Amino acid sequence: MPQSFERPVWLRGATLATVLALVGWWLHASLVDPRVPYLERHAGAEWIVYPSAPSARIQNGVELEARFARKFELTSAPSDARVVLHARTAFDVELNGVRLGSGDGTDWKRAREFRTQGALRAGVNELVVRVRHALGPPALWCTLELDDGSRSVSDSTRSVSDSTRSVSDSTRSASDSTRSASDSMWIATDSTWSASLAGASERPARLAATPLDEWATATSASPSTMLGSAPGATRRSDVPAPFAALRANFGFALALFGAGLAAAFALGRVREEATKLRLERWLVRGSIAAWILLFFVNSGIDPSFGFDVEGHIEYVDYVLQRGALPLAHEGWEAYQPPLYYVVAAGLLDLCGYTAADASSVWLLRWLGCAAGIVQILAVALGARATFGAGTRATAIAITFAAFVPMQLYLAHFPTNEVWAAALSSVALAWTAKRLSSDARRTRELVWIGVTLGAALLTKFSALIPLVVCVGALGLDAWSRGARRAKELALPLALVLGCVVVVAGWHYARVTAHFGTPIVGNWDAESGRAWWQQPGYRTSGDFLRFGRVFGEPVLAGLHSVPDALYSTLFGDGMIAGSADPHVRPPWRWELVSLLFAVGLAPLALLVLGFAATCVRWWRAPTPRDFLLLASAVATGFALLALALRLPFYAQAKAFYGGAVLLPLAVFVATGCELVARRGRWFAILVGGGAIGCAVTAYLAHFSGGAPRAPAPAVAAVGTPAEWVELATTKTAEGDRAGAEAALGRALALDFDRADSWNVAAEVAAHFGESDEAVRRAREALRCAPENAWLHGLAADLLARTGAEREARSHVAIALAIEPENPRALEVLARLGPTAER
Repeated sequence: MPQSFERPVWLRGATLATVLALVGWWLHASLVDPRVPYLERHAGAEWIVYPSAPSARIQNGVELEARFARKFELTSAPSDARVVLHARTAFDVELNGVRLGSGDGTDWKRAREFRTQGALRAGVNELVVRVRHALGPPALWCTLELDDGSRSVSDSTRSVSDSTRSVSDSTRSASDSTRSASDSMWIATDSTWSASLAGASERPARLAATPLDEWATATSASPSTMLGSAPGATRRSDVPAPFAALRANFGFALALFGAGLAAAFALGRVREEATKLRLERWLVRGSIAAWILLFFVNSGIDPSFGFDVEGHIEYVDYVLQRGALPLAHEGWEAYQPPLYYVVAAGLLDLCGYTAADASSVWLLRWLGCAAGIVQILAVALGARATFGAGTRATAIAITFAAFVPMQLYLAHFPTNEVWAAALSSVALAWTAKRLSSDARRTRELVWIGVTLGAALLTKFSALIPLVVCVGALGLDAWSRGARRAKELALPLALVLGCVVVVAGWHYARVTAHFGTPIVGNWDAESGRAWWQQPGYRTSGDFLRFGRVFGEPVLAGLHSVPDALYSTLFGDGMIAGSADPHVRPPWRWELVSLLFAVGLAPLALLVLGFAATCVRWWRAPTPRDFLLLASAVATGFALLALALRLPFYAQAKAFYGGAVLLPLAVFVATGCELVARRGRWFAILVGGGAIGCAVTAYLAHFSGGAPRAPAPAVAAVGTPAEWVELATTKTAEGDRAGAEAALGRALALDFDRADSWNVAAEVAAHFGESDEAVRRAREALRCAPENAWLHGLAADLLARTGAEREARSHVAIALAIEPENPRALEVLARLGPTAER
């Protein structure tokens, strides 16, 4: 039986200290640490950025400069005023052409203040701040405060050139840029400021607090939505909203729920313990059989689906071809520990496949299936240790683990995630078993250490289960009366020794090469400098929630909570695809339905977690520490990673797959609390669990339908098809036909860089140089980090005689891609004085 502590005061104090430490770290990282790209909200102004088009591309870490400007008019010139700003990161500020100051961005979260020193004048004034940043969009928060409140301030009659259409903020109205108080007036950053980035077209600035899924600019014909949409559509895909899917499938859902109620009623009448144990065993066996059947049926899924599938296959191929292990600088996924990839390479070699064979992905999917089965067995072991064998709570925990959507979809893709999670779950389950038993066997410690070492050799996020398991074992020894250092240290030393033997060599190898045991592909040691939109975080990214119930596909573009929910209860990030119309062949109406019914298990999970917290506070036990510490540490790590790496694809629930056992236990605990209210509540809980499990299973039960765009898109053509037609018409000399085709392409997706690129080439082909330059700037608005587009802009500007601007674009293009052929050709044409 689990041991509790006679005097748990020190544990309560440690719990409070840990919570305060986590809160303190979060506040320091958000508000103080300049390495964390969090834009703190300050009164008086808004953070603004250049309104780049939304994109899922990986962007090169090349420093680009944004120019933010605001014109205003004064009736008379004050003697002095002050400019206060935060800029991410390096900046220069000038007023009416007078340079007021600059900063290198090393402490960009601290406000900088500059006096205007007589630079203001009666009439029109212009405040300009140039901000430079490499690993994200340049961002600005700025105010200009006039000390004399009697002077009137008004907008200058300025406009931002946009011959195509007007652009407005899609989510909120701009705050009034002219504010007055009793003793001062000021100009503040908001969406009335103009912005340009790396030579792209000048636009009204975007408020940085605007969610990524609301970045798209609007046309009068049809809203352009994230990564494309059909004409006239306002949704990102044809997947129905969750509650609409529930209404459309209400009869089906009701039938499943009714069948679940009948099954729960029948199971509730079983009284014999032996029968309950047999039913539990059959539940485990049936779940495993269901997984095997699912993978046989889904064998025809397109092999290109999967999160970073190319990087994982590249790693396996490296091992197969070279018979060696890569280091972090040798591939996109090469920073990962090698166990999964070595096993995968060995399996392919044994079966006579290479990584390039189409069948290799099919074979690797069976590794994922095996990992899912191991997860089911691990949760069954841990749930029995927690609730006892043959109990209703154990059955619910097993059902949740076997059929939670996160498990079902992720195991279909080649990835080390599923095996890292499975091995961590085994270690947690073995630890829970030891904590719940009076028996003390050395081999248990060896198994725990070996499994934790294998998990660390699969993914370094297994460091969290390692620390938690060791901590729980130490508390267990203490609760049983061990006080001497030897009594406490020997079991822990045995576990850690096994971990070092299994995984230590890999981390020693990485340390020897990079000077640190853990290197990610986002770290400088990997030789990569990259980022992905949005590139920063605001408070709203962590506080917003609910978009998943209106737009289930890519709901993670809206907020971190939406991302975690949509990837826990469904494939909300569509297997890593950037196109919402190109999806794995799940039954998407049922997947959407899961997002609606997922609120029930989420509520039960929260209830069970809260109940476990209360139990820990009243009578702490090592087992509750194991459950709570692993869940809290993993949850905090997910949020901290989303804060530190502010990329829309970074927040995924399955990064926390290692704590599937605690999550299943919390759900089962919540169910038990509800079931205790009466027999019919117990039947209701059981019926709901069965209905949700069957729905999740059927949602991922497909016939391997071919990869294809949604019918609505196929009927009208894709932007790429219209752009290809425009190119053909241009070659034929048909200007009207080319422009018409481009118009259709841009109506489908106004923020597509390829369309604007061809549009610029078309205008240049027919001798309209100024229009070609304008279109090239629009292309750069959509992809300001694209070296080819900067080469195009440099070429067109050089033809019009704008040599200085052309040189600037050449420099940017060659910084991004040193061997860019078009930029080099323009460089040669401009002559040797051009800087590279």
